[in-house]
Amino acid sequence: MISVHLILTLVLLITFWCVGFYMVSREKGDIFFFVNEASKYWPDFISKPVVGCINCMASFHGTIVQVLYYWLIGYMPTVKDAAITWVLVTVICAGTTGIVWVIYRYFEIFCKLNREA
Repeated sequence: MISVHLILTLVLLITFWCVGFYMVSREKGDIFFFVNEASKYWPDFISKPVVGCINCMASFHGTIVQVLYYWLIGYMPTVKDAAITWVLVTVICAGTTGIVWVIYRYFEIFCKLNREA
C-alpha cells in the first residue's frame, strides 16, 4: 500500500541526497569530484543522471535511496506499488531538487556578497 507518509519521506531523503551529492562533486577538492571528472568521458544518458544534472539525478539516485530505504526498514512492497511509488517520487524529486539547489545557490551568493561588503 502506498501512503502519503512513505512518499513524503522518500521525497525528502532523495531531495537532500541528490542536492548533497551534487554539492560535494562540483569543485576540485570536493570528496566526489572524481565522479564529476570521470563523467566527462561518459555519454550524456549516463552522466546526467549520475552527476551532471541536478533534476536528472532524481531518477538514478532515487532508485538507490528507495531500495536502501525499503531494505533498512524491512518493507517489501509489491512490484506494482514499488513502481508507482518510484514514478511519483522521481517526478516530484525532479522538481524539488532543482528548487532546493536554487535556494542553496541564492544563499551562497548572498553570503559571499555580504562578506565582501
